[in-house]
Amino acid sequence: MSRWVLMAVVLGAGCATRTAPELSWHFEARATHGEIQVVPMIELQEAPELDLHVYVSEDIRLDPNTNAERYDLRKFRTEQLSDFPFHVALSLPGAVNGELGMNWKGQFRTAKYPVAGNKKVKAALEGKADLDQALGDVARRMSGQATLFTWLQDIDGHPITRDGPPGYVKETAWGPVVITLAEEPYLVTMQVGIALVTKDGEVVLRYEDSYETVLSNHLDPEAASADLARSIAAEVTKVWACDPELDDALLAKKPKPEG
Repeated sequence: MSRWVLMAVVLGAGCATRTAPELSWHFEARATHGEIQVVPMIELQEAPELDLHVYVSEDIRLDPNTNAERYDLRKFRTEQLSDFPFHVALSLPGAVNGELGMNWKGQFRTAKYPVAGNKKVKAALEGKADLDQALGDVARRMSGQATLFTWLQDIDGHPITRDGPPGYVKETAWGPVVITLAEEPYLVTMQVGIALVTKDGEVVLRYEDSYETVLSNHLDPEAASADLARSIAAEVTKVWACDPELDDALLAKKPKPEG
């Protein structure tokens, strides 16, 4: 479940993460337009481990129906998981732009972190500092109207052949998957965070959640990551403010200086 925060009003319960900060939904009714700087994804996850469990035994090497090719395929799928962070980070801005469509007048631009900026944000994600403050401090040092931050808390690859015999249909968030030993499809779960922070340091959107996709012969890391990025974008854009009149409304509410 996710937690929505709007003007400090809590509307639901947040999801648990392994970091100290509470990372779920937070957004402000403030539109962002113009050039949005996209910095590289920060990776906090541990390296995926080779999963040798199968449906009929504890170790794929103990299964009499197993051969070296299937063992090698498991190793290959595990290695493919390491490609997901790069491809998700690459696909996400385009996915967000596609979801927003003509309602949004901004442009994403690839950028680098300022000196020590990535270390500052990573430390905050690890619970060593306030996250919003770290994001705001870095965004103030960036060009453009705002900065888009992304991070990966965790990634898990689960061999679907663990869950049933060949021919069994596994229902997943991605959709139904038929178990085939020759293909070794994997259910991939990623816990991804994203934040949009304006040039003046205000965090107007911060979100973190877990998403699933499938890795198979039909969906390589690039295609599966694009699928996952579209799922993230579909959620994020629900609270991505686009209407420039929101800015005018906020300015109208600010007290005018006396005299």
